[in-house]
Amino acid sequence: MANFHHGITAQELTQGLMPMRNANISVIGLVATSVDADPIMYPADTPVLLTGITKDHLVKAGQRGTLSASLQAIRDIYNPTVVVLRVTDAADVDVLDELLTCQTRLGVTPKILGAPLIDTPAIVHKLVSIAQRRRAFVYASPRRDDGTLITDLAKIAAYRDQFGARELHLIENEWGQPVGAPLPFLGEVLTPVDVGSIYPPMFSAIDPDNSNDYFIAENVANPTIYEYFKVDGIDVRNKISGAYNYGFIADTDIKLVQGRDGFEGEGGYMCVFELENGRVKTYIQGKPNHLIEIKYIPEFSKYKPEVSSQDSTGSVNSDGSIRFYI
Repeated sequence: MANFHHGITAQELTQGLMPMRNANISVIGLVATSVDADPIMYPADTPVLLTGITKDHLVKAGQRGTLSASLQAIRDIYNPTVVVLRVTDAADVDVLDELLTCQTRLGVTPKILGAPLIDTPAIVHKLVSIAQRRRAFVYASPRRDDGTLITDLAKIAAYRDQFGARELHLIENEWGQPVGAPLPFLGEVLTPVDVGSIYPPMFSAIDPDNSNDYFIAENVANPTIYEYFKVDGIDVRNKISGAYNYGFIADTDIKLVQGRDGFEGEGGYMCVFELENGRVKTYIQGKPNHLIEIKYIPEFSKYKPEVSSQDSTGSVNSDGSIRFYI
């Protein structure tokens, strides 16, 4: 089994005073483009330290490129220390060597490296080589040389095999980003979560010893068990059994993203279960104004789902899956 390490390596003193130092594993190294960014705030091909992302940083990031959207997406979730490297040519991998000078120039070493939307194979190879020298980690999407996403699972696995290094965390399908939504940054939530609701009353057999890898809500007598979710036609699969894509992805060192505007770790658009008059009431929590599709596992369900009259946008397909807008 591969010996993965993603964290802090520490050396402890056995004598004398032990100084307290802040760990810099949360420092992000962001490679981005912007042709209209403020050249003083973000000089071209030069790393810049942001100890916090302010409104001024966002305004001066410009709008023609990936820089502004990436910074905004980070700030919506957290306000960490970020080293920004604004590149003038996304195809020039040699300029990424500037990230190696951060400790000398800025006093910090980025440990989380990413180039959202421009992470071509050449860029990823270069970032991985930098990560190996700085004990950092690279987060990237599987792309072709022209920057288009690779969506076939077998090809994604083959793409990961091109990188022998452990310092790469490959993200499948760009975190299920809905069509037309703002540019993502490595799967971070872009806006606060709004809640829409659909009520598919569904009775399901319980796995008594929890021997199967289905998601079952705790403390619910008749939990709902779903096969997958789709948002605007994009697959944001729920974690279920190894018979589906999750099992394939899990064995290929590729991260199956399951935390899009929901409860990270269990489903892209997660459900909240409640009992109401002996029936299961299910809320779908996620980003508003998108078409949602859910499908149940028939062998574990006594009845096909029904759409409550409270949701006029919902409909049940012939296969039992539900389509609705939130």
